[in-house]
Amino acid sequence: MKKLLLGSLILSSVVMGARFNGNSDKTGTMTVKAEVIQPLVVKVVENIDLGKIVAGANNISAMGEFEISGEKNSVITTEIDEIGTSGTLPGQRTGEILLTNASDSSKTLKVSLLASGLGENLGLGNHGKTATYVKATTNVPVDQASGIYNGDLTLKVRYN
Repeated sequence: MKKLLLGSLILSSVVMGARFNGNSDKTGTMTVKAEVIQPLVVKVVENIDLGKIVAGANNISAMGEFEISGEKNSVITTEIDEIGTSGTLPGQRTGEILLTNASDSSKTLKVSLLASGLGENLGLGNHGKTATYVKATTNVPVDQASGIYNGDLTLKVRYN
């Protein structure tokens, strides 16, 4: 009986071993890839300077420009917090900013903004550059306090 049981165990080990000793190991190869691209650079080409304005003046305007450079033929998204997501034409956006009097922060001046070159899916083209233009327009109330008024616009850019 012992010999029969021992023989049975050996036979079952051989059969099970044969089943797993064959060509059962399989492999898969995964590729790891990275594409390195140039960092985005935002440069202020021209600040917006509305100049000296007499209180009571209307429709005073000036332009400013941001230049964006990065990887050629890439797609980017641009935004400015003070400028909304809607406009009258594609790529144009409107908004406003309150400029603050440098001597008295309780005094502000409202400036309307119109920007072009903002939005999603903007191309950098063959030269890896594009621009965003911002037009600022103000109507200065007759009773506006004298002083220098300042505000900041920050252009945010990212690759899609």
